[in-house]
Amino acid sequence: MFRNAKAVFEEKEGDIMPTLAEQWIKQGIQRGLQQGVQQGTLRGTRAMVVEALRTKFNAVPTKVVKQIEKIDDTDVLTHLLRKFLHVRDMEEFKAALAQI
Repeated sequence: MFRNAKAVFEEKEGDIMPTLAEQWIKQGIQRGLQQGVQQGTLRGTRAMVVEALRTKFNAVPTKVVKQIEKIDDTDVLTHLLRKFLHVRDMEEFKAALAQI
């Protein structure tokens, strides 16, 4: 294994470290972008649920907004939004939220 590493090192004329560093940097950037997209999607979905509630019921209790903001899964938020479509009032929505 040492011979293989040495051969690659000599073939690249000692440039193996910048190549590895560049790969790690690229991987870090990709992970950061992916996490940023996920966080943006999560925030947007939360905002969509709250805005839908405001549109239908005019006001959203602070406690409900805080509960929604604690949800860290877009699938759960999407499920909650689907439930929202079928509730008649805020109390019914609170009951659905309590089941999550």
